[in-house]
Amino acid sequence: MTGVRSTIEELYNIANSTAAAVEEQTVTTREVSRVLLDSSSEVDNISKIIEEVTFSANKSSSAAQQTFEVAQKINQMAEHLQKLVVDAKK
Repeated sequence: MTGVRSTIEELYNIANSTAAAVEEQTVTTREVSRVLLDSSSEVDNISKIIEEVTFSANKSSSAAQQTFEVAQKINQMAEHLQKLVVDAKK
C-alpha cells in the first residue's frame, strides 16, 4: 500500500511540475507575442517615417530643380539685357 501511495504522490508531483512548466511557457509565449507585436508596430512607424522623408526629399528636389530653372532664365535675361545695353551704347 505504501508503494502505491508513494507512486501516486510521485505522479501528483510530476503533474504539478508539468502544470507549472506549462504555465511558465504560456507566460513566456504571451510575452514573446507582445514583444513581436510591439516590434511590428515600431517597424510600421519607421516605415511611415521613411515614406514621409522620401516624400519631403522628392518635394525638395523638385523645388530645387524649379529654382535652378528660374535662375537659368534670369541669367539668360540678364545676358540679353546686358547685350541690349552694350548695343544701345554703340
